[in-house]
Amino acid sequence: MDEIIVQVYRQTSQEVAQTIAYSRLEKASRYVPVAVGIYAGDFDRPKSLQEIKKQIDAATKFGYGYCLFCWEYVFSPLRQSFLTSSLDKSRDSQKPLSY
Repeated sequence: MDEIIVQVYRQTSQEVAQTIAYSRLEKASRYVPVAVGIYAGDFDRPKSLQEIKKQIDAATKFGYGYCLFCWEYVFSPLRQSFLTSSLDKSRDSQKPLSY
């Protein structure tokens, strides 16, 4: 195991700090590097950059690294748009050439 990244689904930096403080991450960090996954919100409802920065600060204050993640689900409008576009391009590339 290279590292542990714990995804923290919290709305505020205070909740992130409280979650980290009452977790067992400190114990785990004695054996392997630990990072906190900061939930950046959904694609259609992202958190503000200011709140994300505060949550990053909360994680680094405890001495942990961080990464950002969002929740995208199978029926997301962006996913559907991407898949439709990709399928259309794929079909176009399979059309025979006309001479």
